[in-house]
Amino acid sequence: MLAVVAGGAQPLSAWAVEQLRLTAEQVSGHGQSARQVSLLVDLRRGAALELRAGSADLGPALGKYTAVHVRSAEPQIGTPAMRLPDLQVTAVGGPLGKLQFSADVAVRSDTGALQLRALGQPLAAGRLELDLRSGSTPRDPTAWQLQANFSGATLPGLRALAARWLKVPADLTIEGKLDGTAQFAGHAKSAAPPFDQGEFTLQGKEVNFNNEAGTTVGENITATLQGTAQSQNGVLLLTSTIKSNSGQALSGPVLLDLKANPLRVTLQGLLDGQNLNLQQITLAQQDLSVARGNAQLQMGDSITIKHALLTLEQLQFPAAYAAYLQIAAAATTFGTLETQGSATGEFEVTDNALTRADMSLHDVTLNDTRKKFAMSKIVGELHWRPAGVAVPLSHLAWSDGAAYGLSGGASRVNFRAAGAGFTLSEAVRIPIFDGALAIRALEASGLGSTDPQVHFEADIAPISMSHLSSAFGWPKLFGQFSGHIPRVDYRNKVVSVT
Repeated sequence: MLAVVAGGAQPLSAWAVEQLRLTAEQVSGHGQSARQVSLLVDLRRGAALELRAGSADLGPALGKYTAVHVRSAEPQIGTPAMRLPDLQVTAVGGPLGKLQFSADVAVRSDTGALQLRALGQPLAAGRLELDLRSGSTPRDPTAWQLQANFSGATLPGLRALAARWLKVPADLTIEGKLDGTAQFAGHAKSAAPPFDQGEFTLQGKEVNFNNEAGTTVGENITATLQGTAQSQNGVLLLTSTIKSNSGQALSGPVLLDLKANPLRVTLQGLLDGQNLNLQQITLAQQDLSVARGNAQLQMGDSITIKHALLTLEQLQFPAAYAAYLQIAAAATTFGTLETQGSATGEFEVTDNALTRADMSLHDVTLNDTRKKFAMSKIVGELHWRPAGVAVPLSHLAWSDGAAYGLSGGASRVNFRAAGAGFTLSEAVRIPIFDGALAIRALEASGLGSTDPQVHFEADIAPISMSHLSSAFGWPKLFGQFSGHIPRVDYRNKVVSVT
């Protein structure tokens, strides 16, 4: 009592408050919480506010953090509004792995409304800006909106950040930069997915990638991805568009020149847990192809195509030859062709396996620039099925053809293709000058394997020797050439004639 009375006799300034510190083991509200919280208001150096938390859970949209440190040198503290115009924030965790940015924050204690604009957050060697607003909707104080803009993010850095959600083959090297914008909205009760709606735009620049085997390569690609997402009863309605008009991409024997044939891909579908139902797929490359289809995918550590149907509305030569055939045929007679014409088709996939392929050829012309091979106005119906499945009859017909100096007129071949082989369905006559090659039997299996097998039987209808000698550059010969080719088999890398 004496101490209190004695203290009361001191000047008022001796009782001025220099610091206010509040601590709490846990603070929670609106689906968010923090533990080991310490709030310090320091009035000795002018106004200053400092907040620390051992851990913080800001909900499914913003994530969990540790070592949270928030400091403002000029807080504007009032009731019900408080503003922190120069806020410095650091924390570990969340989607980005680490927070380190300056911000302008406004909070209302009566409504719980929050406005936060963050600048300077590092993102994969680039910079990220965020604008977050929550509690601004009277009907739902837990509603929030988030806008993000980033620039200069490197693809290797983004790959490291996304490693927990997205697995990229270890032998695939990726370089390039990514800019983007995104807007999302939701509420604190959002669980899966953690938002109600959103839209985004991503632009990749100078993208290069390759694997160790050199079978997957991309050079100087520029691409833009735009999309929207909307949540309905836990299911995401997705739309996206991919555009690219520069660079080249190689995958196996397929080479896409995106400058010569700009690419546009549009997707519309539903994501329900790990099930992605792409209801509409459109793939178009200028002067090359147009295809539409649908697919049901199962997502996870790997992607399984449960079922897909793709309709090829247009495949245009010569671009189709350069993109899909030239590399595979480089070491063959078909490696240096001039081509014309078009094709259409339909393809079906079940459980990651091709189960049906049907194509139609329309006036396709093949002309070898080395003058070793040529065929004109090829038309036909090509059908393929897995081995053991009934397959429709295929056919090819052409108006004229030539090979290694030999030439002939129109012909047609009927056959069936299944599994890794094909069988001639009936004898065929291929004109050669004034004679012909009459094939009685032709059958192949195991194509593409280490042990292909071929069976062949044919006759040679009389051909004038004058034509043959001229074609092969021999001295002029007279008479006719004809013959019988008996049963020829190729099996176990051995040719046998019986």
